Order: sequence, then C-alpha cells, then structure tokens
Amino acid sequence: MKKHLSVRYGTIQGCYWMGYAALMGYASVYLLEKGFTNTQIGLLTAVGCIVSAVLQPALASYADRPESPSVRTMLLGANLIQLVLVISLAATAESSSMVVRTLLYGASITMLMLMIPFVNSLGMETIRQGEELDYGIGRGMGSVAYAIASWLLGRLTASFGADMIPIWAIALNILFLICVFHFPFKKDRKKAEAEKEETGAAGPVDFLKRYPSSW
Repeated sequence: MKKHLSVRYGTIQGCYWMGYAALMGYASVYLLEKGFTNTQIGLLTAVGCIVSAVLQPALASYADRPESPSVRTMLLGANLIQLVLVISLAATAESSSMVVRTLLYGASITMLMLMIPFVNSLGMETIRQGEELDYGIGRGMGSVAYAIASWLLGRLTASFGADMIPIWAIALNILFLICVFHFPFKKDRKKAEAEKEETGAAGPVDFLKRYPSSW
C-alpha cells in the first residue's frame, strides 16, 4: 500500500514539475519568440513570483481553518484556474496584444507558484493522517520528471516552435487535474480543530513553514 500510494503521489509531483518546466524553464524561449526582450521577461517572471509570495499568506491562513476546503479541493481549484489561463494563452498566441500576453503569462506564473505549498502539503498531510506514503519517493519522481520534460520540450520546440510550450502545459495541467482528483485524500477536520484549540488559530506562517514553496 505504501509503494502504491507513494507512486500515485509521485505522479502528481511529476505532472506538476513537468508543467513547471514548460512555463518557467522555457519562459524565455516562448516569450522571446513572442516579441519580449530579456529585460521584460525577467521583470514578468519576477512580478509573477512576487505576487505569489504576497498571496500565499492569505491562502495559507484560509487553508489552516478547520472549516476550509481540503488541500486537495483547493489544489483542484487552483489547477482549474491555471488550466483556463494556459488555454487562453495558447488560443490567443497569434492574435493577442503584448499586454494580454503579459497578463496571461504573468497570472499563469503566479498560479503555478501558489500551487507548490499545496502540492507539498497533500503528501505531508496524508502522512500525518497515518497513511503509508514515502514523500521522498514522490519528490524524487518530480525531479526526474522535470529533467525528462526539459529534454522533451527542447526537442519539441526545435521541431515545432515555441507554440508547443503552452500546449504541453495544457496537457500536463489536465493530467495533473486527473491525478489529484483521484488521489485518496480527505481533510481531517477533527484533528484540525484539536490543533487549533491546542496551539491557537493556525496562521499563514504555520502553514508555509510546514509546506514551503521549495523548488
């Protein structure tokens, strides 16, 4: 059971980091082809990460409440938003203005970064609930998947152009959505309430310390 659950969690990590490879690892390749300069690309990715860092405490505070949706539900919601953004990016690749591309890509980066603590917490909370899951195996699968995705994207962009990058991101978002949806996780509300009574209202710092945005 431990190996089975670890592999399922590793598949989630793998899908996430393969999508990350497209939007962050190949950001320069895609945006340079769309007319951005290196300076603009640097500013865009920096702003996306900064906005994510600003939003994370508010989301973490909400996630720590006993009455809030489960980590899995919040991750599904964030992924759906991300999917809409990358589909819009791909659909308007040739017709949108620079401003629209900037907003869509910047928002995609922000959502991508916001999801990291929730991907981590899905595994760690599963362990805390007493399930046999090896987080190291799952995270390792994510790293291997990132390396494979980087190599494949290099071949695909060389053959078909940078427009393959958002298409790849769409495919991985859909796979990620399916894997998270079928992952057996339910929020332990009684335990969350007990922890809140023992330690006080859990805040954003608690959540982010437990499940940091580690890359």
